[in-house]
Amino acid sequence: MTLRTTSACLATTTILSCTAAFAQQCDELVVWGSNTYGGLNDIPNVPMVTVSSKYHLSVGLDPYGQIHCWGAPDIRASTPSRKGVVQVVAGYNWAMARDIGGTIVAWGDNSKGQCAVPAGTYLDMACGDWHVVALSGDGTVRCWGDNTMGACSAPSGAFTSVGAGSWHSLAITASGGVVGWGYDVGQLQAPANIVFTRVVGGWKHSLGLAQDGSIHGWGLDIGGVLTQIPQDGSFVAIDCSANRGLALRNDGRLVTWGSPTNTEQPVPEGRFVAISAGGTVETGVRCSCTTDLVHDGATNGADMAVLLNFWGTNGAQFPGVDINNDGIVNGTDLAMLLNAWGPCPQ
Repeated sequence: MTLRTTSACLATTTILSCTAAFAQQCDELVVWGSNTYGGLNDIPNVPMVTVSSKYHLSVGLDPYGQIHCWGAPDIRASTPSRKGVVQVVAGYNWAMARDIGGTIVAWGDNSKGQCAVPAGTYLDMACGDWHVVALSGDGTVRCWGDNTMGACSAPSGAFTSVGAGSWHSLAITASGGVVGWGYDVGQLQAPANIVFTRVVGGWKHSLGLAQDGSIHGWGLDIGGVLTQIPQDGSFVAIDCSANRGLALRNDGRLVTWGSPTNTEQPVPEGRFVAISAGGTVETGVRCSCTTDLVHDGATNGADMAVLLNFWGTNGAQFPGVDINNDGIVNGTDLAMLLNAWGPCPQ
């Protein structure tokens, strides 16, 4: 399922300046995958800046720093109403949010103590299935939740960022090396002599994004999640689920590899700025042309046909057709569409 979102132009904004300001936006929420466990249910129709998915639960952050959940209805109902949030992370049946002051809040299933956040200031966080690994303000790592496999037995020392797999934890040192702890069938043994900037964990493997934009993996190769790692290009973001990898090239194109997700929706095209590999569903934030109503990469007759079909209404049945969000589809929207005619800006 693909959701179209737009940012509103103020009523006093002229057609030309509105078109120039919003000809291309990088806040379109896109969700795809399988709805076997309800992960495609109740997707919000709002702009997003970042997203996180795990199994049937997704959590996103809008441009105002507010949290949105979809998928699991019980988690969605308990979503805290907060502003100033800068990071959100989904767990197996629970979620966390970190605000601009470094405070972490968690909600949902707390059966393993994963929502009992220790007091403190945090700079980064990651979720396994039932545990949390977080980077404190002083650079040390704190963990809580399920420690059955040792995922919460954090080492001493100073680190720069953290990651988590299902039952293992990861952290990057000041020199760019990766340290891991917890369940281990090879996913803790990161390659040496590589400077990493980002590290993520799956089920029995880990992935790291190197300073030069290359992707490296270690652990067990389930479904090609390691042997199929793309080698052609420079990447800026990575994520993975149990047996699948997801990455962004430096031009924003999305790349996937490993096992399919029993998908009911195709992997989308376009230029992305954020991604999350959730297993049954995957999510991203995509750049879009506000006048490209049918998502074919250009403003053309197909978009005009959609606009004319909703002429005189508020376009509620087709989000985005009221291009300037003034409550009615009319000549102002048509003028904006004609002014942007042609290929969307890259």
